[in-house]
Amino acid sequence: MKQILKPISLLLCLHCAVLLAQDIERYLGLINEGRIDDVRSALPELEALYKNDPGVQYVKALVTLDGEAALVIYRNLLKSHPDHVYADDVAMKIGEYLFSRGLYTQASKQFRLVPLVYTTTEHVQRATDLMVNSYTATGQRDSAAYYVRQIRTLHPDLEYDHYGMATLVDPPGEAKLVKLDEEKFPQRSMIENKPGVLRYQIQLYQNRDQVRPRIL
Repeated sequence: MKQILKPISLLLCLHCAVLLAQDIERYLGLINEGRIDDVRSALPELEALYKNDPGVQYVKALVTLDGEAALVIYRNLLKSHPDHVYADDVAMKIGEYLFSRGLYTQASKQFRLVPLVYTTTEHVQRATDLMVNSYTATGQRDSAAYYVRQIRTLHPDLEYDHYGMATLVDPPGEAKLVKLDEEKFPQRSMIENKPGVLRYQIQLYQNRDQVRPRIL
């Protein structure tokens, strides 16, 4: 009997998970439509059924009026479920809140994580734009350019021309030392050691401020 109940229980869990995922998508759609009050009124029942579900917590944070309280939910959610399907959205919400509060140093660090950690996110461009704005606000354009270069290695389609830092993102090639072909350019001594050749020897005076040539 127990062997029969196990598959049934598993199927019920999967069915509930599918229904919950559908509910979450529906509530997110209502939020996008501006029907926040409808979602807020349905939240107590949703929490009663799936209180610890990360999707439910995400919806709760979205409709929480107190920004600080929402931030706590977002951070706990990201800490507990870093690989959740909405993790990149949560990371963006944290960055947007910090940015809106003028906490640009924290915001820049948060925004750069979105495209670098969540490589399949749809927030690459927006996260990078806000990252650059945050670094610019604190006078750290070099840091902005550095992380833009890092992000471009993962997201080649990133648009960055509008940042006005093309030379920082794509610096000109550095000068390199070139080894000469010894057969074509034989090495010669700067001063040949032959009789009768005029050479200069630098002699230092005691004050070390003058030098004079001496013929040998």
